[in-house]
Amino acid sequence: MKMLLFIFQTVHALVLVSLLLLLQPSCQALYLPGEPYLTSITKTTATEEQEPSFIPINGETIPPKVIDYTVQHGSPATTKTNIQQQRRQGQNHHYWLDRLGVDSMKLVQEQLDSSSSSSDDDSYFSIFSWNVLFDQYYTRRKDKCRDYYTWSERFQSMLQTIQKSQADVICLQEVDYNAFQEEWLPALRAMGYDGVVQSGEDVMEIKRRKNKTVRAHVVATFWNSQRFRACLGFQQQEPEHAKRKKRKRQHPAVVAADKDQDESSLNNKFFAHMARGRTMTSLLQQISSSNTTNNAACCIINCHLEGHPRQYGARIRQLQHGMKDVVRYSTSTHNALLVAGDFNCELASSACSTYLQMGRVGKKSSLGGVHGTSCAWAMPPCILECEEATSVLNPILEWNHPLPDDELDSVPPHPFRRNSLLSAYPRGSSSDDEGLFTYCANPFKPVAGLDQIWYTGFTLRRIALQTLYPNDRQRILQHGLPLLPEYPSDHLPIGAVFQWNYDIPKDNDRSSKNHQQQKVLRQLRIVQDQQPSKKPKSPIMAYAELDQLLVMGPFDSEQQRTQVEAILDETPPFSKQKPSPEQLQLFADLRRRKQELMDTASEPTKEVLQRIFKLKKNVAVY
Repeated sequence: MKMLLFIFQTVHALVLVSLLLLLQPSCQALYLPGEPYLTSITKTTATEEQEPSFIPINGETIPPKVIDYTVQHGSPATTKTNIQQQRRQGQNHHYWLDRLGVDSMKLVQEQLDSSSSSSDDDSYFSIFSWNVLFDQYYTRRKDKCRDYYTWSERFQSMLQTIQKSQADVICLQEVDYNAFQEEWLPALRAMGYDGVVQSGEDVMEIKRRKNKTVRAHVVATFWNSQRFRACLGFQQQEPEHAKRKKRKRQHPAVVAADKDQDESSLNNKFFAHMARGRTMTSLLQQISSSNTTNNAACCIINCHLEGHPRQYGARIRQLQHGMKDVVRYSTSTHNALLVAGDFNCELASSACSTYLQMGRVGKKSSLGGVHGTSCAWAMPPCILECEEATSVLNPILEWNHPLPDDELDSVPPHPFRRNSLLSAYPRGSSSDDEGLFTYCANPFKPVAGLDQIWYTGFTLRRIALQTLYPNDRQRILQHGLPLLPEYPSDHLPIGAVFQWNYDIPKDNDRSSKNHQQQKVLRQLRIVQDQQPSKKPKSPIMAYAELDQLLVMGPFDSEQQRTQVEAILDETPPFSKQKPSPEQLQLFADLRRRKQELMDTASEPTKEVLQRIFKLKKNVAVY
């Protein structure tokens, strides 16, 4: 038998390695520096790397080292033809924009596809994310700053940057709660935005640890009130630990009645936003001007993850809890999921990047060091599920340190792993200043990819990104951030423009004039983690032990035994129906008689009585 098992495992491993070798040419999304296996199949050779040219939009300057997401220069007709051919081949290109408004979206779509003239504004939307630097943190280090700027100066510069972006959704981190109420919300409402802040009155708090002090800074999400509206799609639920604690102290019949009452009392508590300690999730619905019945719903997770470099497990848990809450508390399906904010880890290679891209980490992650710059999966999902694939792949690197798989195995996979979560921005390098950095608090010490935007590639298509530093790259590296008037924070703002992905039903006629109205928005595919089914325990052993204790139990007297048997006989069977007033009175009388027996019984007998009453409660449900 052992020999057959060994032969089966050997054949299985050989088949797996053969599949991996066959899939090598399609592995264009992976890059892990210093690792021979992935480098040999994914890294572009020096002769293949050529400096590309770009089509500028709105006069911006393109960062020089972006290879994977460029559009080759040429005549308009040639450019459109090349792009359409590359799109058919599965390549995903984008433009760099200095504004994310509707006009810029139309201009990009005209460059990408000549058929965009028939599309409306509802097929696009944009998101903008920025860590605005908590003012108290900035004040503490003012002695080290080359130029110190007041909060009023920085705030006015931030408003100008946000207004210039023209984004539909804005995610801010390190926002002072008092400043949100007094300054941020009034100023952005004047621009046409509405917003919500973590710990706000209209936000459902999921969990807050005991003895946890109030956070000095929070995350805030704003949306263009003419393009989006908040949707009441999260239903409040009583925590499971509170339900279990309540059930232990009550009779099964009373538990069933309380459960019906609790569900009816919670049915009217709906929220559009929910928050944890490090994340806030908002459910926004796009306002459609053409077809109000086909409005797209999008979940936005605004996050500011744990900042300690070695707390990679905490960062993954914070992401996992935020995505799990979307599935747990949602009352309907959604069309897209976006995760944006300050991740406090590199985009190029980190546990969070692997977790979002692959859906899992540890020995079950299958691939490590994935940055998410391609729409194509490097391996089929069936292979991603197997644990044997890790034997030929590399570990995850974070801040140039390999992460132990044993500490990551306990993190459950997230439920959106079948939606191709991808990073909007390409990878950057933190070893030098040639990468796309988003943080540079100290001169000549940039950090790449701390601020990130992830989206579901199954339901969305990324078509444009916001420029990071149009003409000031060397000035930022030389002086560091903040640097007014353009850069009031130590982080650079990031943004992206997305287009909805549609499905066309098979029975629709493509030549019909109503072809645009017949398109159906894609919905997110949720993977429910099924818990192993527990086999129901047989009541035979409980009945046998109960009968044995009643016959041979060390009772203090025969009268005591008779009283115990009378209590057991009078206990009604379990019922899911709401108990009547007479039954409630009977339960109270039985509890009183049990307590009298326990008070008068000796110590050895008390243990027997407790066991008898517990067994009776257990067998009552069968």
